[in-house]
Amino acid sequence: MKAPSSTARHAGAPPLQSTAPIFAIHGSASTGRQWQSLAACLGSASAVIAPDLPGYGGTPPDLDRLSYLEAALSQVPGPVDVVAHSFGGAVALMLANRNPGQVRSVTLYDPVMPVTDARGPACMAPDLRALWTGLRGQPAPVMMARFLDFWCAPGMWDRLSPQRQAGLIALSGSLTRDFEEICAGVWNVPRPGYRGPVTVLRGSRSPRVTVDVSDRILAQYPQARCSVMPGLGHMAPLTHADQVNPAIAAVLSGVPARCAALRALRSAA
Repeated sequence: MKAPSSTARHAGAPPLQSTAPIFAIHGSASTGRQWQSLAACLGSASAVIAPDLPGYGGTPPDLDRLSYLEAALSQVPGPVDVVAHSFGGAVALMLANRNPGQVRSVTLYDPVMPVTDARGPACMAPDLRALWTGLRGQPAPVMMARFLDFWCAPGMWDRLSPQRQAGLIALSGSLTRDFEEICAGVWNVPRPGYRGPVTVLRGSRSPRVTVDVSDRILAQYPQARCSVMPGLGHMAPLTHADQVNPAIAAVLSGVPARCAALRALRSAA
């Protein structure tokens, strides 16, 4: 397959104490272009590789998503720092667990993935299941309006231009696939084996489901950390990139020290 091209890198950004490539995974109804501002923030310190998931951007929808990303990952030299948003968070953790030698760290903003209910098995969080129940089978414009209003704010859809609405409506089939894969457990990791640094960034104004997901990740990955970003919502990597990107850069700068600390703990055990 052809390697996904890196997003633009700009000189003059604050230096990042990291030389690992960044493998950035977008969320539902988006593309790898959402990470262009992160690349600008990081400057020349790290290459940012941001592929479009199959069904989004220029990637054919009929490709197996995990196989596609693993093939892309295999073409990137050295262990990478994976950064992901929303649905991309579930994809990122699966990628890290299947390819631990190729992933140095995982940083997630508001990941969306299966959680554990009182009965134990992984399932969709109640709020997310209710959202999917309201979306499934609806005409594409209704589906995308409800989706956007849930993750952003009521009335957000009506504030978009007709051109932007049309672009999102065209992604309704891929969005349906995202939900169906979560429901089917495609991205569930029953026995996490990835032992590198994991960081969850969560917006304080994000829907309740992000708290449930964060709690599950902290329970599954003892080495994980969670940081709440005051005043930010689920779409902050797009709407408040000027705050999210420096936070991601700060996490990445601390990855070498966290890796060393985790190795020391394992050696002492």
